[in-house]
Amino acid sequence: MEKSQKVDRFRAWLLTSAVESIKPVYAILFQSDKKPWPTTVASLGKRPAGSLGKELERFLTAHGFNLIPLYENHDAYHVLLGYAPEVTDEAAMQFFLLGNRKITVSVVVTVIFSLIILPEYLGKFWREYRRGRSCAPIGKWELQHLLDEQVSVLRALIHNEKIPDETILF
Repeated sequence: MEKSQKVDRFRAWLLTSAVESIKPVYAILFQSDKKPWPTTVASLGKRPAGSLGKELERFLTAHGFNLIPLYENHDAYHVLLGYAPEVTDEAAMQFFLLGNRKITVSVVVTVIFSLIILPEYLGKFWREYRRGRSCAPIGKWELQHLLDEQVSVLRALIHNEKIPDETILF
């Protein structure tokens, strides 16, 4: 294994460890009023084709993930925004969310650590921040109530695009 690969794996581990270590504290301090989604991966798979729920089930299954209580929105953001579940895309998604005005301790900590640990991706991160600024704010969306909605429609709303007239939303 080349030295650069070891460094990249180490930095990926470092960033992931930092983010994972704040999750329990974040849940206690900032999510005590929230409840986990009353759903399972299997029940998501029973949602309509093309819906957020169905696409979320596909995403979770494809990557061997399960729903993490109180962090369900995170994986739904991956589906809606098209970010892969790998370190640089995870960081880029947090820059998008920061630009989109979703300012939480989790987002800010990830952004700070990403800048320190992955400085060579600054250009990518800046582009994603600016992309987030140009999109409709989604930080307050109740994603669990949108699981039957078509991903294509939700993405159009996010990107301020026209929704086809024949599409029924909500």
